[in-house]
Amino acid sequence: MLWEGLEPTVFEQSSQLGGTWRYVDSNLSNEYSSCYWSLKTISSKYEIEFIDFPFKTLIPFEHPHHTNVFRYLHDFASYFSLTDHIKFNTQVKSIRRNPDDQNSWQLTLYDRKTDIIYTRSFDAVAICTGLFSSPKYKFFPNFKGTQIHSRDYKRPQVFQNQRICIIGSGASGLGIA
Repeated sequence: MLWEGLEPTVFEQSSQLGGTWRYVDSNLSNEYSSCYWSLKTISSKYEIEFIDFPFKTLIPFEHPHHTNVFRYLHDFASYFSLTDHIKFNTQVKSIRRNPDDQNSWQLTLYDRKTDIIYTRSFDAVAICTGLFSSPKYKFFPNFKGTQIHSRDYKRPQVFQNQRICIIGSGASGLGIA
């Protein structure tokens, strides 16, 4: 968008960029991340890199560790001065047509640092929440053991010397197994 002369504003609910690739050891804080310690890309680094910003050749792995992808995203954002356009710690609460101007959109925003809710208008909106931003799962009421969703899994040591059953063959389930 910047290359086209547009001035985008990105709203990020966490305190820094990285999304799926940002490891947070506990989801008990306000900093949610579904990244687990051993996470690697499923796709080749050549499939996920930006065409005008390749992965550094110093990363010898076809499927980089999350720390490599996280650093790559930070390097990309820094190189192209993208963080100047990101409003961190800001949740989008709602999006609707602007009642005063049907050709624009009104966003209701929540600033997590100041605890203030406010509105802003934009000519266009792109929704980029991620495919798996809200987990969908059902617990088994008759099961007496510990049940967690893969988004809450962080390190295998917690489950050492236990019998584990992983239900689901999605990317996270297979990666954790």
